[in-house]
Amino acid sequence: MTTSFSTLTDVTTQEENYRGGTPLATFYIGPTSERGRYPAICEASLTPVVLFLASFKEATLTIGRFFNKPLPVAFIGKTGTVTDENDDFIPHLNGCRFLHREIRGYHVLARIYKDDVTGKQARQALNNFARDCPPPI
Repeated sequence: MTTSFSTLTDVTTQEENYRGGTPLATFYIGPTSERGRYPAICEASLTPVVLFLASFKEATLTIGRFFNKPLPVAFIGKTGTVTDENDDFIPHLNGCRFLHREIRGYHVLARIYKDDVTGKQARQALNNFARDCPPPI
């Protein structure tokens, strides 16, 4: 008798066999391409991250497990950066797309906007954060 395992399709705050509850927010993390290359970021290349709790701490733990490094998380958007435990921010992540980069002890997620199909603006935001970011306390 052989056991068949399914392919992981997303990252959640719940165990793999969790079947109850409604997700509070689902956001997507895209790949980081080589420097200087900006191919369009297709939906198939994005990994969904599903959150069932409105907790910044839970989002930080989930992203840490996904990248196998328990680091603080920083979200970058057009209006600023969220790096603290702002639980009210979590529902606003629903449907958002992000590029990831590890910068100075942070998991940094820069938002990819609909008018930025290549993620060029998000990559620029990551570069700016890397230039200006102090190390975490």
